[in-house]
Amino acid sequence: MRIFSALLVMLGMAGVAQSQVPDFIREIKRTAHNEQKENGWKLKAPSPATLGATDNYNIVYHRCEWNIDPNVYYISGAITSYFKPAASGFSTLNFDFTITLTVDSVKYHGAAITWSQLNGDLLAINLPVALDAGTLDSVTIWYQGAPPATGFGSFMQWSHYNTPIIWTLSEPFGAKDWWPCKQSLTDKVDSLDIIVTCPQPYRTGSNGVLVSETNEGNNTTAHWRSRYPTATYLIAVSVTKYNDYSDYALLSNGDSLRILNYVYPEDVAAAQSQTAAMVPVMEFYDSLLVTYPFANEKYGQCEFDWGGGMEHQTMTFCTGFDEPLLTHELAHSWFGNKVTCGSWEDIWLNEGFATYLEGLTQQTLYPQNWQQWKQDYLNYIVSDPAGSVKVSDTTDVNRIFDSRLTYAKGAYLLHMLRWKLGDATFFTALKNYLNDSQLAYGFAKTPDLKQRLESASGQDLTAFFNQWYYNEGYPTYNIRWYTLGKTFNARIKQTQSHPSVSYFQMPVPIQLKDATHDTTVVFNNTANGQWFAVNLSFIPTQVVLDPQFWLIHAGDVITKADTLLLVTNAISGSPFCPKAAISVPFSSSATYNAGNVYTAQISNSSGSFTNPTTIGTLSSTANWGTISANLPLSVGAGTGYRIRVISSNPAVTGSNNGTNLTVNGCAVPTNLNASGITKNSALISWSAVNCAYNYKVQYRKYGTSSWTTKTASTVSYTLTGLSAKTKYEYRAQTVCTADGTSSSAYSATKTFTTLAIRDESLNAEAEPLADVNVFPNPARDHFTAEVTCDKEVSATISICNMVGELMISNTLVLNEGTNTFNFETADFAPGIYLIKIWAGNNNIVKKITIVQ
Repeated sequence: MRIFSALLVMLGMAGVAQSQVPDFIREIKRTAHNEQKENGWKLKAPSPATLGATDNYNIVYHRCEWNIDPNVYYISGAITSYFKPAASGFSTLNFDFTITLTVDSVKYHGAAITWSQLNGDLLAINLPVALDAGTLDSVTIWYQGAPPATGFGSFMQWSHYNTPIIWTLSEPFGAKDWWPCKQSLTDKVDSLDIIVTCPQPYRTGSNGVLVSETNEGNNTTAHWRSRYPTATYLIAVSVTKYNDYSDYALLSNGDSLRILNYVYPEDVAAAQSQTAAMVPVMEFYDSLLVTYPFANEKYGQCEFDWGGGMEHQTMTFCTGFDEPLLTHELAHSWFGNKVTCGSWEDIWLNEGFATYLEGLTQQTLYPQNWQQWKQDYLNYIVSDPAGSVKVSDTTDVNRIFDSRLTYAKGAYLLHMLRWKLGDATFFTALKNYLNDSQLAYGFAKTPDLKQRLESASGQDLTAFFNQWYYNEGYPTYNIRWYTLGKTFNARIKQTQSHPSVSYFQMPVPIQLKDATHDTTVVFNNTANGQWFAVNLSFIPTQVVLDPQFWLIHAGDVITKADTLLLVTNAISGSPFCPKAAISVPFSSSATYNAGNVYTAQISNSSGSFTNPTTIGTLSSTANWGTISANLPLSVGAGTGYRIRVISSNPAVTGSNNGTNLTVNGCAVPTNLNASGITKNSALISWSAVNCAYNYKVQYRKYGTSSWTTKTASTVSYTLTGLSAKTKYEYRAQTVCTADGTSSSAYSATKTFTTLAIRDESLNAEAEPLADVNVFPNPARDHFTAEVTCDKEVSATISICNMVGELMISNTLVLNEGTNTFNFETADFAPGIYLIKIWAGNNNIVKKITIVQ
């Protein structure tokens, strides 16, 4: 079985104590609910009037200088932004910025320039020059005001123990409410400095590394710096009274990582008893995935006063320090921060991964809880029969942050991928995804993850993602089993909770047990009603479906076949040719009497056994065997055939083979061609046909009625004994059986002309032009002319219309045999044209009709 135990041993982490088993579903519902509350009003998309207004440049750097007093709901400051235009002629720089705040001035190279604040929350800055593509330039914006207090807000004033606090939370489109920025899921700022001045004794927590914290007069100025690309919604500040302390984790590269905790003074003791638990979690993620993505700076946890947490890059904001919450937010450092979802449709790439890493934390650090985590999540997912992981309505915050679909089912989708691909491949693919230069410190969508998984595994995962990501629901399995000696046989059927998926194709694990044996087998279930068989060293008495909870499913039924059961096993060899021999294996749980006859039957091409056709029989009392069968000619071409076995004593109708079978017809030869033409012979060839036993070639002089027939064992035949300078027509047929009872129709006829005879004794030669064949005729935008010569000769080929206007004229050398020329006539007016070919005193004229 593909389990994670090897990784647990490698990390040496299994069995860390946890005081009690968490209520996993309550925790994920709380996390998702808080995301909904925090982000709900801010999910309003940009105004259509300003949509895409910031797409024409790349943001490079921000220096954010803010004055914030947590006692006063107000912000003032200056934002210096460096940018590079995407195209030349760039003269207007747009930022997302609320019209509620006041811009005091904008400067470019130290000089004041003009700007406009537009409806739709857009700040348009008029540059004094037009910039070339890729030119690095900058502006500085001074502004101030009280950010709009819409909904729950992205700039919040609160209090804790009578101490004021102001904090920000911008996901996804709230940054514009408190600073001029480019809030986009296509462009990250490459680096930034955040400088916040606030009254003493308050302090500021923010992104990156604390460069300095200085007191001047009654104020304190904190300077934070980050040199990692950062999505705009992940930039944040929190200002209040903070005590700080640090925990340290040892990364897989041997470096020590500081985990900085900014905690309310009144909560320090409680926090210190909880935050240390993040050290082994950090070390686990770092070893499992790739090195912590922001190792040159820090990981931080900053207390604030709203439910849940927010994964601001390198400084998570959290309400309290509960381990499940902190584990989830830490996971976003890899999935959400290093690689950020490229649209809200793909939010599961953030939340599904973070949720699954919560589960892997239980498996690795608290293995006693792992089975319960999976069972709880599985029960929660199947509590509703519908719903896809893909977000179909990105304007509905409740759907985006749906705890059952985005978080739980998104996590279980990953769990099933891990089962399908195996641990080694799955985790290699995740590392490739995180380290891919096109995605790392940038954005990704679901097809990006799919491509990396396919590249690592060599598997096509289109069906998996169609069933589990794009569409809805889950399967209910019905398994019927019996044993024949020590051979375990099982039929797997499935119904679906939602009609969007016709069948969930997955490797299905089944546990087989008796009093002293326990083994798990895996059947690759790809179609309804498939039968599987496996040889064991014992006779199982207990059958358990998916004992380790790898798959999403519910309401399953497992029954032992105590009644008579006859099973048609898997049939190999499809596609079959006409009258093909087929081996039909079967097995049964019944006891058969003397005179019993097994009969193999084939359905119609739609899989129906309403009027089955018998294809073979076997007289036997054994409860297993193989029938040697042959397809009759009445079984025509089709792709939906099934085969079953029935018995006579006792009379039992067996199951069908479980998968569609294909029977090929006897196809007509294609691509007929005549080549190597001489005065008395020609080589006729065609493309190979599946199921061909041999071929028939017929030929005759053009205009006569009697055919001469030849048999060819390969895809060509040389006609001999032909008359010189004579036009022949020919055709071919496929024969698919040795007795000739199955054959195709003849192909359409084609023609060729043999070469003329040279009269050497009279020192004279026959006319060099033997034949001209023009096709298609009529023609539209092109036609082909085949000119057959009995020797090499210089010739002129021309095309003129019916009033004698010359359209094309070329003089060239024609080779002995057939010469092929293609003419483009798209510019020709519709009508009749003459093709004239001269070679010495010899000429041939053909008509060609050009149509629109």
